[in-house]
Amino acid sequence: MTIIPECAERSNAHTPPLVEKSEIPVLLTIAEVARILRWDEMTVRRHIRSSVIPTRAIVRLPHHGKRARYRIKRTWLDQMLAGNNTNNVAKPPL
Repeated sequence: MTIIPECAERSNAHTPPLVEKSEIPVLLTIAEVARILRWDEMTVRRHIRSSVIPTRAIVRLPHHGKRARYRIKRTWLDQMLAGNNTNNVAKPPL
């Protein structure tokens, strides 16, 4: 069972401070992926640009400004963390 800190917007007095993996959204922000992997957000962005994180694992959202807005599929992250490389999942360097 993987446990991550709860998002600030979901916290209240009646909610426990941690959520279980099953409650993690299907699409994760760069900040969420960085927190789970204990990477810097720029490292996640570099891995997206260099295709270490495969294109099929990324959803690109409309944006205004310099930075593109991405969401990363939780299924890819689960496979990468489990070490399952059967679907040609790229393993990032540690």
